[in-house]
Amino acid sequence: MRSPFTKKALGAAEVMRMDDPSGKIHHAEVSVGGSRIMLADEHPDIQALSPKTIGGSPVSIHLYVEDVDAAVERAVAAGAKLIRPVADQFYGDRVGGIEDPFGYRWFIATHKGGSDDRRDPSPCGGAGELTFKSRSPTNPEEIAMDDKTRTELEAATFRHLVQHLRERTDVQNIDLINLAGFCRNCLSKWYRAEAEDRGLALSDPESREIVYGMPYNEWRAKYQKEASAEQKAAFAAAEKH
Repeated sequence: MRSPFTKKALGAAEVMRMDDPSGKIHHAEVSVGGSRIMLADEHPDIQALSPKTIGGSPVSIHLYVEDVDAAVERAVAAGAKLIRPVADQFYGDRVGGIEDPFGYRWFIATHKGGSDDRRDPSPCGGAGELTFKSRSPTNPEEIAMDDKTRTELEAATFRHLVQHLRERTDVQNIDLINLAGFCRNCLSKWYRAEAEDRGLALSDPESREIVYGMPYNEWRAKYQKEASAEQKAAFAAAEKH
């Protein structure tokens, strides 16, 4: 049952629980780090199925905890499968990945603070301090944004982008290339290049898994579709420019 696993592995506090006459969890709510998660056991009669039953899920859960190493260790001890060893990331997080006994993938992280101070402090290559105007009409003065805050905002934005792409498996890489000139593979290559610049050994499969949320070949088998004639024509036209 899911609720006991989340309590043992993730330190979740059970908020409420309703069992059906068979003893299955019909509806439960747990709190993990102040966030409320609703869950239940499988109920095929109402199409409530686990990823293992339907061959996987495009959804992954990103959870921040105080101690990622301890959390991942507890999860594995409780029956989860380690899919990504815990490691520091250049954007300031320490992250590990697990697959729970029901097939859901969790990416558990602890934010360690600012990232590498060797990077150019300004996204435009200039001086390192940015300013922005306060939104308050009663306090319109310009406020300086320090490098650490800006870097944390950039890292959070990157995490949101990656999570969005993991969830939107309907958007094919060729669509991204045709419309925006980049795709998931581009992100993984940029990630790997930044890691190598900082002396971090990261293989191509490892960097792709960071972006895709699963091994690249697994993602291709589950979600990649044959490109249409229109998509191929748009790709060919874009290459000419």
